[in-house]
Amino acid sequence: VLKTIQAIDTGNVKTQKQPFVQEVKSAPKIYKEHGKIDWHKKAFEIHNLVRGLSPYPAAYFNLNGKTCKIFSSKMTSISVEKERKAPFQTDQKTYLHIACTDFYLSILELQLEGKKKMAIEEFLRGTHIQEAN
Repeated sequence: VLKTIQAIDTGNVKTQKQPFVQEVKSAPKIYKEHGKIDWHKKAFEIHNLVRGLSPYPAAYFNLNGKTCKIFSSKMTSISVEKERKAPFQTDQKTYLHIACTDFYLSILELQLEGKKKMAIEEFLRGTHIQEAN
């Protein structure tokens, strides 16, 4: 930055004209429905959906009849067996993994309908997740 400022000051800057583009396309509008998570997709796709829609409108799914928004997630290397016997993996204290098509996705920060946004540790202290076996 210092070199650039000195070059501007001395007049030794090579400028380039920016090309003019006639057709400017705007991004499509994002609606709440775009955030609904389909757990039959790959973990990487769902992780990117969470990252792309956080903080608003947020990726979400239904948990015990309530909307649960996910604000932060992390990929895991835990593969999902073909039978998908366990949709959730949790120790009820520090982690919650949800099964996708290929791997489990680790949820880091979420908000259950009617509650505040919280880290997964706080959420698990007040909510019992039934781990499937």
